[in-house]
Amino acid sequence: MSIRAAFRCLLLAVAITPGSVFAAGVIAEDAHPLVMGILPAANPASQFARYAPLVDYINSNLKVTVVLESTVDAAEFRKRTGGRMYDIVLTAPHFVVPALESGAYELIAAPSNKMTAKVVVNKKSSAKKLADLAGKVIATPEVDGLIARAGVKLIEINGLTGNQQPVYMAMADMNAELQALAASEADAAIVSLSRMTKAEQDAADLRTLAESAELPIYGILVATDLPQQFKLDLQNLLLNMDKKPDGKRVLTQINFPGYGKATAAEYLPMRVYLTD
Repeated sequence: MSIRAAFRCLLLAVAITPGSVFAAGVIAEDAHPLVMGILPAANPASQFARYAPLVDYINSNLKVTVVLESTVDAAEFRKRTGGRMYDIVLTAPHFVVPALESGAYELIAAPSNKMTAKVVVNKKSSAKKLADLAGKVIATPEVDGLIARAGVKLIEINGLTGNQQPVYMAMADMNAELQALAASEADAAIVSLSRMTKAEQDAADLRTLAESAELPIYGILVATDLPQQFKLDLQNLLLNMDKKPDGKRVLTQINFPGYGKATAAEYLPMRVYLTD
């Protein structure tokens, strides 16, 4: 069975009717599983594997059953989020505001670190500034992601539009834009280096031409109609992961330093990256 076919089967297997998970103000022991929706990635299998330790941590500590679910594309994920098809949502920063405006969710946490979109070239490249990329090929992450949109916006505000616009080449797999750059298939790349160590960045032999302002990595939202005590327990669990040995172990597995409180105001500037 192909990955895509297996992924579709997984979606069908965890199609849970939302809203039927609590009784008497608490999560009922015999309730249907809570569904955590995660924004789809190029490789669903790796995405699910990455966040499985976080789900296990929530289940173990809160004595609930949370299952992961995603969709085949971002448009469907936004539609399902807006329709309150998930109990917990892990979504991109530019999708947080629409989710909050739907009235179905509230923001409880976000990764404590930030990310930036960088426009990079090989160190040996003749390009010294963004203007030198006019008409050139620029490899980007998947087009619905914030890094790609922030990088393109950065290039546009520096005047590369119209007949000066570069040719954007969206890559399907994580870090494929760096591979395209290394193979000379692209003249530059839009990347986030937040998950690369300094040694990895040095080995990639990159030079940064421009960098965006700091951006949130993602937001964690919870359905407003879930019991208040559960929402508080989940928020406290996430915010204190970095203070507990088992929590630190999970954070290492999912490659984040910890979670902090987040406000809707922090995500309002992300609205500019919505295209619909």
